Amino acid sequence: MRDNWIRRLLKTPARWLYTLQLSTHRLFQQKVLRTAPVYSLTGSCNGCGKCCEEPSIAIGGLLHVSSTLRFFFVLWQRHINGFHLTHYDTKHKVLSFTCTHYNTLTKACDSYHSRPAMCRDYPTIVLDTDAPNLFPECSYTLTLNSAKTLAALIDEDTTLTPEQRQKLKQNLSLEPSDTSPSK
Repeated sequence: MRDNWIRRLLKTPARWLYTLQLSTHRLFQQKVLRTAPVYSLTGSCNGCGKCCEEPSIAIGGLLHVSSTLRFFFVLWQRHINGFHLTHYDTKHKVLSFTCTHYNTLTKACDSYHSRPAMCRDYPTIVLDTDAPNLFPECSYTLTLNSAKTLAALIDEDTTLTPEQRQKLKQNLSLEPSDTSPSK
């Protein structure tokens, strides 16, 4: 479903508003609250397409509480962004979708130039969540910014075996996990 000129026209101010809100939020976190990002992102896109195939949106506040507002939000996502709701995780307040613009064979977006801001900002957007998580297929890596200090403290702990230390570091995203196929 390629975007027509009406969808592109509607998406543009929405993308500007989203970008302004996100930039304001990040600036407020840095300058006013003086909080540094908890995680850093390294790597580059390997083109797996998982983020395009299954986009998810964390919601909060009124969207979570009001089913009417959530209905209109999902309606916008469906008719303007081409996202079809597949699951609503009420515990984590996350809406999961499939994208009609994503072609699973070519791993390409048919409306790449008018894609929503959340698609443009992925995976940086996950850094703004409480518990950032990437798809297993994703080649980006999340690293805890205080990882060196925490890793040193774990290495000093004599009550853990080397295997336990390594597993703890992997679970805390202090070092990458070995995802290579076993032989």
